[in-house]
Amino acid sequence: MKKVDQRKEMSQRGQTLLEFALVAPLLIFFILALVDFGIAIDRRLVLDHAVREGARYASIGENDVVGERYQDDVKGYAFEQAQQVPSGPGDFHVCHNTLLGEQTVQVSIDYDYELVTPIGALAGLAFDSIPLHARASARVEQPLTDAGSVVACDG
Repeated sequence: MKKVDQRKEMSQRGQTLLEFALVAPLLIFFILALVDFGIAIDRRLVLDHAVREGARYASIGENDVVGERYQDDVKGYAFEQAQQVPSGPGDFHVCHNTLLGEQTVQVSIDYDYELVTPIGALAGLAFDSIPLHARASARVEQPLTDAGSVVACDG
């Protein structure tokens, strides 16, 4: 009777081990996916905040400063707000629109989030980054004194 119980117990242990071996890779894959996509969502929120603050800064900032220095000032402020997520202030784009006599400023960024985990390779997918795009615009409170020296937005 005792030998039968031992065999049954060993059989159950083997079954448990086999079930774990089948489920563990799937569980690890989902945990890696959760980590990567969670970080990507965080990066997207940080970039949304940065472009929104950059547009706000550009709309109420020192508007007597124009041209490249103005662009660099706005890009630098947006980069500070981005918590060093992009590689530098040059990743941000600043442009202006004039519609019915009203000026608006637009700050945007295109950023590729490089995956931290090897989830793309594990899934057999051909991607190792997630493209993120953030854009914000604001009405310029004080019209720019030299509007000819600012970059116009495309479309």
